[in-house]
Amino acid sequence: MIVLHEYPLSMVDHVGFRRFVAALQPLFKFGTRNTIRAEIMDQYEFERKKAIQYMAGIQSRVAITTDLWTSSNQKRGYMAITAHFVDESWKLRSIIMRFIYVPTLDRYMTNMSLRGRRPVGTELDHYLDDDLVDIHTKNFDVLDWWKVAGIRFPVLRRIARDIYAIPVSTVASESAFSTSGRVLSEHRSRLTSKLLEALMCSQDWLRNKYKVDDKNKEQPSFWSCLQDIQEGLQELAI
Repeated sequence: MIVLHEYPLSMVDHVGFRRFVAALQPLFKFGTRNTIRAEIMDQYEFERKKAIQYMAGIQSRVAITTDLWTSSNQKRGYMAITAHFVDESWKLRSIIMRFIYVPTLDRYMTNMSLRGRRPVGTELDHYLDDDLVDIHTKNFDVLDWWKVAGIRFPVLRRIARDIYAIPVSTVASESAFSTSGRVLSEHRSRLTSKLLEALMCSQDWLRNKYKVDDKNKEQPSFWSCLQDIQEGLQELAI
């Protein structure tokens, strides 16, 4: 709850919260702020290792963007580094990989150069001669098309996967209509940069995890879910 919903660590000291939990389970033992902080860091390190392991084995190119966050008092700046890629099941993913404190920084975006193999002429010709998708097709998803029909065009398919991972806009959707941009809450602005990075990255990974888990059941880590998909598709290819 603290990670996912941005509650302060001091929540464990709130009398109302303690009474609420005690009413649900009288035998539950509360941890201290230091205990919660240590658990957050342990879970972050576990998920970070999974993230590195997964990204090392990904087959597609990754588009990297940066975005500036500011603290509520506007005295500290943080740079979020986000990876965008199409995973092995042809789902578009956007994952925060780092959340770094920087003294001063202007908002900007870093583009990954995209260089793919030039498609064989006959493959491109076959693609251009292929039947067009009806413009009135309902719920058409271009990634689903490349996932299934695109198998006939293996080189073009790899290029398409890399291109569709590149964000169209450099502005985050939640910041598009905000004059303040991305702002950290007051209680998070007072945390150390290391703990703040752990909270921000873990929150993003948890939110992505629950997108995968549509039945709201306990699941392995988000990166483990992606890795299982990756390994399953590799076995099918073999």
